[in-house]
Amino acid sequence: MSYFARVVLLLGCTLLGSPAFSQPTSLEIRALAATCANCHGTNGHAVSGSAVVSIAGLKQDYISQQMKAFKTGQRPA
Repeated sequence: MSYFARVVLLLGCTLLGSPAFSQPTSLEIRALAATCANCHGTNGHAVSGSAVVSIAGLKQDYISQQMKAFKTGQRPA
C-alpha cells in the first residue's frame, strides 16, 4: 500500500473513530483518497501556488493529530 493510501486510511479511521466500522475496502480507500486529492492534489502534492497545503511527506502522527483537532474544533477547517 502506498504512503498516500496509508495516510488516507489513517485519516478515514481517525474521522470515523469508532470500532463499529470495519476495515475499509480498497475501493473505499480510493474513494476517500479522491476526496482529499480534490484539494491536496494527486498523491498529496497540492498544486503549486495553491493556498492548500501538500500532505505528501507529512508524518502520520502529525496528520492524525491535525484530523483529531479538526474533529474536536480545536483547529478550524
